[in-house]
Amino acid sequence: QAIEVADEPEQRYYELLNAIYVELDDPEARARLLENMVEIWPGKLSYWRQLSALYMQMDEQFKAFAALETAYLNDLIERGSDIINLAQYYSTFENPHRGAALLEKEMEAGRVERNVDNLELLSQLWSQAREHARAIPVLREAARMSDEGELSFRLGQALLADEKYADAEQALEAALEKGGLEDGQTAEAWILLGTARFNQAEPGEREQRNEADEAFAQAEQYPRTRRQASDWRNYIDAINRTERRQA
Repeated sequence: QAIEVADEPEQRYYELLNAIYVELDDPEARARLLENMVEIWPGKLSYWRQLSALYMQMDEQFKAFAALETAYLNDLIERGSDIINLAQYYSTFENPHRGAALLEKEMEAGRVERNVDNLELLSQLWSQAREHARAIPVLREAARMSDEGELSFRLGQALLADEKYADAEQALEAALEKGGLEDGQTAEAWILLGTARFNQAEPGEREQRNEADEAFAQAEQYPRTRRQASDWRNYIDAINRTERRQA
């Protein structure tokens, strides 16, 4: 009633009613109130942030994204966590390129920390946008900073797919050395390492193939990759026998 009879909007009245709706656990009424509040005081970041969080609570993800984006486009957002949330929303709503561009821009501006988690997110966004050439350097930077082998493993996968075999070998060796991988990932890492080494071997380079064979021998110890590793080892053995006969 106080809000209705006031000659001008009184911010403290709205804030008190907002608090009451929180206590009453009435998200619909609170959402309508906060929608009015951001219209009356569009420069008040806390209202936009509350509205976005409330929409998320009400499972209205697109509205939550729209509220946060509106605040960002009006130069209200400076907190790194809000910017990261916005970048993730772009991915959710099938615009990972825009999310990656936003995150990269804010990292360069210093408003988002260039740490392992944020770099990993940036690489994922570039990958989702099919910008693999931009994803790999970011993933490489994140892998260097991480003490766990997970990111080096993913880097090795990306480099192998890009046919950068020497770089893939180095990344996969780092992944296995750092450790922290699940058994399935460890088995896969040994297979990929053998593949990276094998693809660097020129005809007659038996030593290089033997290094690949050593990796496949490690992969052979895991049930998941045993058959594949065995096939690779038989193939290498056949090449070696053929070369010996030719010699």
